[in-house]
Amino acid sequence: MISVIKTRFGESPSLELTNGEWLKNGMGAKTSNLNGGHGGLSPEVNWEDKAASVAMIDDTPAKSLASILVWGEDPSWDWSRHFQEVVDYLAANMIRRCQEDGRGAPQACTHSLTELAWLMARMVLHFELYELWDIYTVKGRLGFSGIAVKASTYTNVWLTYQKQMTHDLFDMVGRADYCVSEYRRQLNNPS
Repeated sequence: MISVIKTRFGESPSLELTNGEWLKNGMGAKTSNLNGGHGGLSPEVNWEDKAASVAMIDDTPAKSLASILVWGEDPSWDWSRHFQEVVDYLAANMIRRCQEDGRGAPQACTHSLTELAWLMARMVLHFELYELWDIYTVKGRLGFSGIAVKASTYTNVWLTYQKQMTHDLFDMVGRADYCVSEYRRQLNNPS
């Protein structure tokens, strides 16, 4: 199973950055081209420009998700802080939605609402990053994620919040894409 997970990282079409190939192509550290260009042309875009486009994303959770998607396969990069930022954002949104819906902690369960939201957010991000939804049953997902809720209760009550978290991830990808696209546009049209 571990080898399957390693090969599936970032394969989710839902988390595909429109600018993902541009960002990943040539992201290894190289000697900078300090030449200002020839004949009035702008300098060549290098890995530093691409890294800067991620750094310029003005939404912290979206920047964290984009960082994971761009550099997450690099075994020397510790993306735990970025993962946690996305999880915290998803969990906070779920708690807010539960409060708006008048939903309290799950019945017949040891998790508080805060703990359940955090566990669900970790599950959603992990399962989306590795596109594991079709590999596990609901009961398997809950067991894998340490969520002590009956599968039927989860499906009837909490699945709606899981779907909302997934939509939040898609929105974060959209925000990241917009910022990177704007940065690329400015690189192509320096004025």
